[in-house]
Amino acid sequence: ETASHRKSRQLARRFNKLKVTDGKKKGVLYIGHLPKGFNETELKSFFTQFGAVSKLRVARSQKTARPKGYAFM
Repeated sequence: ETASHRKSRQLARRFNKLKVTDGKKKGVLYIGHLPKGFNETELKSFFTQFGAVSKLRVARSQKTARPKGYAFM
């Protein structure tokens, strides 16, 4: 067995772990570097094309209530 063959098997095992097998799994997604004008409704409408969005939180400044530029969904 050559070193290149071993390396390709190792990479294949690594990428097989990343495959999504069940579309019903939930998780938390961090979205950074958002433009200043993006709000919750625009984000939700954009990401619903990829699946159901159950919860969305845009981080905001406590003093000014303006978005900080990142969100969790």
